[in-house]
Amino acid sequence: QRRAPQLLDAVIEANPEEVRVLPHEEFNPAVGAPGFDAPGVYTRHLCTSVWTHSMDLNGMRLHQAAKAGRQAEAASAVRDGAELGSR
Repeated sequence: QRRAPQLLDAVIEANPEEVRVLPHEEFNPAVGAPGFDAPGVYTRHLCTSVWTHSMDLNGMRLHQAAKAGRQAEAASAVRDGAELGSR
C-alpha cells in the first residue's frame, strides 16, 4: 500500500498533462534547501501539523520546541533569531 506522497507521485507521473503541481521551491522547499528562508517562499511545512506561511527555520524550531515542552531547544531557537510574535 502506498502512502500519500507516493500515491501523489504516481498520479502525477501517470497523468502529466492533467495534473498541475505547484513548484516546491516556492510552496514547500526542503528544510535543507538554500532557498528555505527566502522571502519569496509562500509556505513551509516542517514536520508540523500546521502550514507555516511566514515562519523561517528558527521560528519553526521554536514552535516545535514549545509544543513539546523542550525549554533548552526553545531557548536555542530564540538565541538563533526566532521571531517571538504569536502565530
